[in-house]
Amino acid sequence: MNDETAALTCANHPDRSTMLRCNRCNKPICVECAVLTPVGYRCRECVRGQQDKFYTATTVDRVLAYGAALASGLVLGLAVLVGASFLRFGFFAWLIAFFLGSAAGGGLAELVWMAARRRRSRHFAVIVTALFLVAAAPLALLSGVWITAAVFVGAAASALYARSRVRS
Repeated sequence: MNDETAALTCANHPDRSTMLRCNRCNKPICVECAVLTPVGYRCRECVRGQQDKFYTATTVDRVLAYGAALASGLVLGLAVLVGASFLRFGFFAWLIAFFLGSAAGGGLAELVWMAARRRRSRHFAVIVTALFLVAAAPLALLSGVWITAAVFVGAAASALYARSRVRS
């Protein structure tokens, strides 16, 4: 057997033999490490390096976006706290909270996106949503209408995450 037909071992899993190589860096990879791209199989490192070109957010962009998420969470939490007396209508309050929360979350996603100067960052949606929840949830739960507040904040957070995920 010559060197070309000899069994290779995966660069990440030395106990696995393979005949597959990354079509960019030529590193031997097993089926578990291979990522199918439109141009062939690549290793995860090459795919991640290619994706990094799309993440252009600077530290200032991230700080502005995270600050906007915290501030919007505080404002939304205070709105629920102040509007708690209007949220005592039972099932209809849950419906109103769901639809208003979803709309508010979508609007907040646009606000955060503008604060980040329309730049992308890895894990952006998760961090923004977590910061929003840290600020909004305690204030909303102080309102005394826990289920309605949880529906409102949960709907806002899920809309915020979904809209931010599309852009990050």
